Parts: sequence; structure tokens; C-alpha cells
Amino acid sequence: MFLKRRRKPNKPSAPMPEAYDTPLDPALYGKLVDGELPVGWLDFHRAFLTARDEMLLVLAQESANAPDDASARALHEQYLAEYASYQKECAERGECFVKYFSDTHDGNDRPHREWLASHQ
Repeated sequence: MFLKRRRKPNKPSAPMPEAYDTPLDPALYGKLVDGELPVGWLDFHRAFLTARDEMLLVLAQESANAPDDASARALHEQYLAEYASYQKECAERGECFVKYFSDTHDGNDRPHREWLASHQ
């Protein structure tokens, strides 16, 4: 005699979190909330931030592994130029971008400046 297995009812899967593809509340867009980034701000701007962050990371790694002083100098200078450009763009975009940049990258340019100063 075969026993029949009872099927478990399918559980409804948890709903996928909504992507932040719609603009944030205009009252909060670009404005800090109690000194912090508004909810969803980081996810909404992740594409821009990730691209710029990765560019700085790659330049930092390449400058650390440069085969000679001439290429190292060029990479350090390129890093500083990208750093300044990113910082300026964040300043133009508003206080949330400024906070993100300062929290994430503040002082990261110092080693590159020191290397260039010591290799003049």
C-alpha cells in the first residue's frame, strides 16, 4: 500500500523590495535629514556613486603598483584630478552628495599628494 504525500501549500514569496527608480520626495531630495542621508538616497544614486568610487579605487591600486616613477607620477596626478572632479561634482549636486563624499573619501587624496611631494 502506498501512502500519499500531502503537498505543502505554496507559500507566497516575499515581495521583492521596490527599486528606487522614482525620484525621492522633493522636500527631501538633496537635503540631509537630522544630519543623515534620507532613506533610499544611497540606492537611488548608487549607479553614479559606484562608478566614481570604483574609478578612484582602480587609480589608487594602479598607482600603488606602478612599475616606475614616471608612470606612478602620472597615475597619482590622474587620481588627484579625478578626486577633485568628483568632489566638485558632489558639491554642485547638494549637501547629501557632500556628506557621502566626505564620509567615504575624506583624506584619501593625502597619500597621493605626499607621494608627489616626496618625488619632485
